[in-house]
Amino acid sequence: MSDGITSFLQEQPLKEEHLLGALVVARMVEAGQEAPLTDALFADERLLADVSRTQRVALMAGGLEDRHIELVKEQIGLFFPLDPDVLLEPLLEVGEEAALKLLKGPVLTVITNRLKALEAEGDSVAAAALAEQLVEAAASRTDRSIEVRAAVQWALLNSVSAAGYATAQSGADDVLPTLANPRIINSHVLVALQQAPSEHWSTWGKYLSDEPKPWDVQGKRAIRTVALIVEQLPGTSAETQGEVPGLFAALVPCIRMAPAGDFVAAACATTFGSRA
Repeated sequence: MSDGITSFLQEQPLKEEHLLGALVVARMVEAGQEAPLTDALFADERLLADVSRTQRVALMAGGLEDRHIELVKEQIGLFFPLDPDVLLEPLLEVGEEAALKLLKGPVLTVITNRLKALEAEGDSVAAAALAEQLVEAAASRTDRSIEVRAAVQWALLNSVSAAGYATAQSGADDVLPTLANPRIINSHVLVALQQAPSEHWSTWGKYLSDEPKPWDVQGKRAIRTVALIVEQLPGTSAETQGEVPGLFAALVPCIRMAPAGDFVAAACATTFGSRA
């Protein structure tokens, strides 16, 4: 059937207003098999040429092949600064797996860049509003997916923006204790600690896992985190300074994942030991 439709399309090109309908039919016909009709529709540059159609195609992400989702994400990245709803509505409506795919790669990059850009332009109110909109879309999903909420938090933290950090920090208690993956938890904590004010250090530190799986990227993050904390330590309160040895002890499992020859890793591990 799809071969017949494809042949028809080659002979009778679709009008622009029929592209979405054709895509719906294509996904019904080609589900679980070769997708020449879907490929042909995505090859038509009109399909994702405007915000509205891109949003509506993104809402179909759960039924699209990964290669097609990547094309949708590129267009979301293009339109998001102009109209955040191109992502916000799909983030609210699509299934968990599709939402997590949408939040990776160029979409993650555009979220972080947009928050930075708004603050660089002096529009901290708009940056805070955008961060809140992203969190609200993820939190309002009917499946209450904690993984999607964590993916949004990850984007906010990676923006290294005041709005992104503040929004992620305010929602940490709702997200991190519920996550089952210690690698994700530790990644969030380490990136947060690198930008957190000293009064938040112990708050983030309480989420660290004692048994993370080996990963040298995490070790390098931990080393950078320790270095930044040590650099800021002289200007902190006596109470904060008293909490830092406990924080460093909690960081040891991550520090030990750094490359074996790293002097700082060895020094920290030797000085503070392990809680195991």
